[in-house]
Amino acid sequence: MRTGTGSVSSIALVPTVCITEKTRMRHEGYNSGEDNAQFTHGHTVGKFSPEYHSWASMIQRCTNENRVAWEYYGGRGIRVCDAWLRSFEVFFADMGPRPLGTSLDRINGDGNYEPNNCRWATKEEQSKNRRAGDKHVRVAATILLAVNSGINTIPAIQILLTNIGMSVHEETTRNIIRTFITEGVMRKEEISVGRSRYSILHPILPEGNTHEFA
Repeated sequence: MRTGTGSVSSIALVPTVCITEKTRMRHEGYNSGEDNAQFTHGHTVGKFSPEYHSWASMIQRCTNENRVAWEYYGGRGIRVCDAWLRSFEVFFADMGPRPLGTSLDRINGDGNYEPNNCRWATKEEQSKNRRAGDKHVRVAATILLAVNSGINTIPAIQILLTNIGMSVHEETTRNIIRTFITEGVMRKEEISVGRSRYSILHPILPEGNTHEFA
């Protein structure tokens, strides 16, 4: 159960977790590579608990350039929120116990590790999430290519996506286009024909390229 890090009291919500100044120092020591084997919060007694293992692995993926998976996480800008990076206790209070057969999953695969973007999920759930994310990336790439090729209205883009088997809700297309406009990849021009108004999309070309796409 997520409680939000803003008002978390780990002592009240998680009785098995003992927060002491020594524990906090050891958490910070973990992040700097110091020995952390003697944590007193109960999740490293004997062997690491599943929750602690997930927390430690998350931090390694995002902060350790020598980690094999670094290029897919920290190497591409995925970060751990400050509260989780500093404290396992806060992470555990936000995420709760890890159910059997699950692991830590980011709902938005391009988002950071933070309470509103993380869940405990099964392999099947994570696979569905990845497929949805992969489709979103393909749709976004197709929209950009379409606008660059002169297919520059939302109705025309929707028809194209349907014809190539990538049909999505029109609001999804609009959201992707808004992101491209915000990022300066394309611009929108409003034109009027009689009493009707239309939005025409134009690619924003790299500096030095003065030619419109055909």
